[in-house]
Amino acid sequence: MSAHWQYITVSVRLVSKENTYALSGIHLIFKDPARKISFDFILTISYIPDLELYKILINSGNDADDHNESTDTVSWYGGKVINNIALSTYHSKLTKYLSYFRRNGFNFIPYDIINKKSNDTNFDNLSLLKLDLVPNIKQQFIHKNQAYYKPIMFHNNRINNELKNLPIIIKSYPFNFTNSMIFSNFLSNGTINYVFKDYIGYLSDTQYLENMIGGVVLNDKHHTSIGLVLGNVKKLNGDGDLTFIISWNTIWKVLMEYDSKLNKYSSTILKLNRLSTSMTTTIATPSRKYTSVFPITIRNSVASSWGSCVYYNHNTLMTNFHVLQPFIGKHEVSCEIHISPTCILTITNTDSIITPFRNIDLSFIKLSMKNIVLVNNRNIPAKPIRKCYKYDVGDEVISQGFGLFYNLTNISPLESQGIISCKVKLPITYKVLESNSMIITSSSCWNGSSGGGIFKKSSSSTSSSTRLEFVGLICSNAQIKIPNLLNENYDPESRIISHESSDDIIEKLSKFSLILPIEIIDYCYTHKVSQSHNAIPPSINPKIKDIWQLKSFHNDIVIDSTKF
Repeated sequence: MSAHWQYITVSVRLVSKENTYALSGIHLIFKDPARKISFDFILTISYIPDLELYKILINSGNDADDHNESTDTVSWYGGKVINNIALSTYHSKLTKYLSYFRRNGFNFIPYDIINKKSNDTNFDNLSLLKLDLVPNIKQQFIHKNQAYYKPIMFHNNRINNELKNLPIIIKSYPFNFTNSMIFSNFLSNGTINYVFKDYIGYLSDTQYLENMIGGVVLNDKHHTSIGLVLGNVKKLNGDGDLTFIISWNTIWKVLMEYDSKLNKYSSTILKLNRLSTSMTTTIATPSRKYTSVFPITIRNSVASSWGSCVYYNHNTLMTNFHVLQPFIGKHEVSCEIHISPTCILTITNTDSIITPFRNIDLSFIKLSMKNIVLVNNRNIPAKPIRKCYKYDVGDEVISQGFGLFYNLTNISPLESQGIISCKVKLPITYKVLESNSMIITSSSCWNGSSGGGIFKKSSSSTSSSTRLEFVGLICSNAQIKIPNLLNENYDPESRIISHESSDDIIEKLSKFSLILPIEIIDYCYTHKVSQSHNAIPPSINPKIKDIWQLKSFHNDIVIDSTKF
């Protein structure tokens, strides 16, 4: 058998006279071809200053599975610091991204909880922590856990850079001081929503839990790891949050720069980092070269906003009216659409903005000839949508939009996988058959995703690959009133709201997305945009306008027996 790596997950407690902290981590052992352990170490992520003041305790979480020990006992083993490697020193690009989030209205949790300096833009106390077990108890620890060590491969995203919507599982030890037995080896699932360039890491919609930092991120149930949990970027205004994962590319780069002895094992690390065949079959996102969703930015001399838009056809883009509203009819306001880092469309009075029906929040941007030439350049990775009319409740879909944050240095949409939760059918007019008029999906959208797209995966007839087909336009997520038990007039049957009131305490539901279906979009385009600009748009069923205001237009009829 060749040399290989094995691992178990661990919990790490840091205890001083004044404070206690808990982290998650991984114990790695390297076995030679004779299956003997050549060396081992524990890795985690630390955000704690003055580590020399803390006693280190390590637990594997396997006590409850060990029939030789009482399940009312959890064993903690002494540890020590081998290296406390400041990430700002060995990977400035990583801390540059974290500084971007800090400057743009995010907290970085749990780092900011203890490191409260407003000028701490270098994240000096964020470190890769390499630990070892105390020598005289190490063999006891490894022997006790020998049945739980599993092979591990380290995914190198230089080989496969497109990991968006990859299903992941995080193994960690959350709420460690609440109950270290119940929450040991806790599994959390989600998907990858964003891939940083430079092979630094990823963002995921997996819910971040207390003490999850340092948790091991695996592809689904396979033992191929893509990295460790670095922390949580959380929007201060409550718009949402994402879990930040540091990639193994970054981890190994830092370790090898700090400890040159590890370089002799680099060929083994690189040999084991390819995706297994079974892993590649679980990747949800189809391979694709082109994109149809772009960011749109609107600026004046004092403020700016952004949203998303979709490439409808060769000369037309579409988005929500509320995305363009700060620009329409305003002087000294600019509107730009970033097709790629080298291609930016500036919207001027030579382009036409057409809003058929404001109540359904849809606007088309009919491009000028200058912008048509730019976006249709063969060197630009842009392509109009491929439409999908065959979709149903329960179908898997993917959202694409520039929600929550917008980084010009890495123009890439956030993606989220979900399902079609429901759809509403109504006649578009009184003279035509019923059509899908609203879709609700569980694929996430955030502030800034407005005007983005919902896509369904479809198999290509000419190859074994899959492609994305457009189902509808993201309009908003739902907002609900938070129950106020002190308010005697609170109505629990009327929590969902379509518009925010200044008196409401509201919560945004990122996984409750309201989608304008392709059928309504096509109807509006056909009867308004493709006609003369002076054409009078046909009427649209007022009930469609009502549902987009979440108004009820139906009567509830109770059918019941006259006797009980």
